[in-house]
Amino acid sequence: TGHCTSNPNTAHVCIQCAGQFVVALVSDSAGGGPGASSHEVWVDYVVLQPGAWGRFAGLNARRDVAETLRAMGVKIIRLGGSFCSVTPDNGKYYQWQRWTGPVWARPSVGAHWDSYGKNAYNLVGGWGPFEMIDYAHALGAEPVITTTETSSPEEFADLVEYCWGDAGSTTMGQKRAADGHPAPYKLRYIELGWV
Repeated sequence: TGHCTSNPNTAHVCIQCAGQFVVALVSDSAGGGPGASSHEVWVDYVVLQPGAWGRFAGLNARRDVAETLRAMGVKIIRLGGSFCSVTPDNGKYYQWQRWTGPVWARPSVGAHWDSYGKNAYNLVGGWGPFEMIDYAHALGAEPVITTTETSSPEEFADLVEYCWGDAGSTTMGQKRAADGHPAPYKLRYIELGWV
């Protein structure tokens, strides 16, 4: 199946699926006879990706894309755009705090592209600023993240401490470690986005 969408004068994206993920539960109470029944299963979060052979540096990122970026000599990667977009809540949806911790437990899951065209589809919940920081460092590039203007000065201070704070003695460093990343993120550049 395929899904194509576009925003006039801004972007065009097509997603093509070559396979399916199907789960079925079948109850065979009578050896497949009249008592047999099937049940629906709702799967909360699924990621289909290549094995280690197709991923880059053990991350949830494609190896071929990383090799292309390296061949191009990319030395800096910025994650911005949607992280300062207009949303019904003035960008609070993209607060950095919503992108920490396990991907499947984040309130950011369900983030979408193309909301302006009223043809939105979920796509970016599993890839946020902290995945990009690890990816950029693995590439040997400098990461830059854009933040939303809805952050308070205290929340920006928490972001710095979340990235750099000691995992044993600072509140946000302890949170980062509990989120599965005991080492600092080593983020040196933050862009303030506004709409």
